Amino acid sequence: MQAGSRNDGAMVERHTRPVPGGRAVYLTERLWELAEGLPVESVPIDSIKAFDEDCWFGGAAVTCRMVARHAALIQKADLSFPVILSADGRLMDGGHRISKAWISGATTIDAVRFVVDPEPDYIEPDPPGVVQNNRQYWEALAPARPGEPIEVLETGRNVLNEHERAAIGDIRGRRVLQLACSVGDEALVFARLGADVTAVDLAPSHLATGRAKAEKLDLTVDFREQDMMSLSEDLTGYDLIFISWGGLCWVPDLDAWTRLVADRLNPGGKLIVSEHHPLWEVLTVADEDRLRITGDYFTPDRQGYADPLKAPQITRTIGTPDIPHQSFVWSIGNLISAVLAAGLTLNSFQEFPVPDMYDGLAGTATRIPATYLLTAIR
Repeated sequence: MQAGSRNDGAMVERHTRPVPGGRAVYLTERLWELAEGLPVESVPIDSIKAFDEDCWFGGAAVTCRMVARHAALIQKADLSFPVILSADGRLMDGGHRISKAWISGATTIDAVRFVVDPEPDYIEPDPPGVVQNNRQYWEALAPARPGEPIEVLETGRNVLNEHERAAIGDIRGRRVLQLACSVGDEALVFARLGADVTAVDLAPSHLATGRAKAEKLDLTVDFREQDMMSLSEDLTGYDLIFISWGGLCWVPDLDAWTRLVADRLNPGGKLIVSEHHPLWEVLTVADEDRLRITGDYFTPDRQGYADPLKAPQITRTIGTPDIPHQSFVWSIGNLISAVLAAGLTLNSFQEFPVPDMYDGLAGTATRIPATYLLTAIR
């Protein structure tokens, strides 16, 4: 659907509502297919409760930029299309059209209403307890993780590696979302390259460091404290979603995560995953030319770290916080299967040796992968 038609904008649209254990997700394009042929009625705007609720910002601190994006969508909204209501009168699609009608002075709006609500496209589960524990764990580590020195970033250094730079391409004027951003060094590079950037992380101290860096560098990045398993509704319509270097291993449900990412990409938008290889995660250098298996490649749940070199690097300096936490080892098969099941098209998959990551293995470290880079298109 094109901007200005029954879809209020170019962003990928969806409607969600709370259900036991999570949120029911309805894709708007499917709602319109199901609503076709329903009778159109004139409904008082004041009877639609969503018009007086936060339907767009998910409780986040609202910025002028966020308001401006929705103002642009309100301008584009086409009132020739009715809004969609659930059987009990809740708004399922059409917030920008209602806003446009109200601004023009209208007190009613055309609507179609389901007699019986359709089944959701899927259920987005509530964050499990592990996410809350991991939030506390990372907040304990975050004050000691400054990232790249501001003096280095002021030189214009690009912290992305050559393979990431090639995959990202020209992002001037594009909307970019970085997940598990830590202190946001990559997000700052995206902003310097001319992108409109949002970066999310669990740890408030990470985000405070990122905001301070952005201010010193005179760059604009929208840093958000959010769980990447339950992003707020306004974080959608992205041309690029990026996650890297120890981000994916904190995803507790890979299938749910890839569906969420697919929903938040624009048509033609790209997912980039640049990560530690899961084979590296389960192998430990025993001595020269000898590896020891210290993890389970085929079982994602990882309780602690049998090899302390696989833990966040800062723990080697300050120790491990006495806070329950859990990470995951997602095999390549897990990842590619989840990407394809979410409806994305696999664009490329590359594996790379990094000898320093197998310290002590000598020259044979070039024969096994340490990292990988995956790109997929919506």
